[in-house]
Amino acid sequence: MRRFIFIFTVIVLAACLAACGKAGPSGPTGEVIDAWKKAGLDASGFGSSDSKGIGGGTCSSGKVSGIETTICEFGDADAAKKAEAAGLTQVGDATGAAIAQGKLLLVVADRTKADPTGKTIKQLAAAFRNR
Repeated sequence: MRRFIFIFTVIVLAACLAACGKAGPSGPTGEVIDAWKKAGLDASGFGSSDSKGIGGGTCSSGKVSGIETTICEFGDADAAKKAEAAGLTQVGDATGAAIAQGKLLLVVADRTKADPTGKTIKQLAAAFRNR
């Protein structure tokens, strides 16, 4: 009986560790990241980020194919649309965009010039809109 309990415990722990290792953003942010991955873009490092400068939504930031990317979820579509201007302020002088769709706001900024032609930003935006 002890052996059974030991084996069962090991299996449960292994399953928990495997599930924890795969955890990432969920909900709308996870859906957007999945859409980018399906489009062949490399999305990584997403985690909670400060949203004060973008209007107070719930935000996650990371990089998509070398481009700084933030996704914010707001209470309604109007709040997301109003936050576009603040998103563009965050982009500053870098090549980028702030796009609201529904309750989500996408802010991208290519500060490292990883996308000199704008092709990746275009793909990012298209996958965001078409998810």
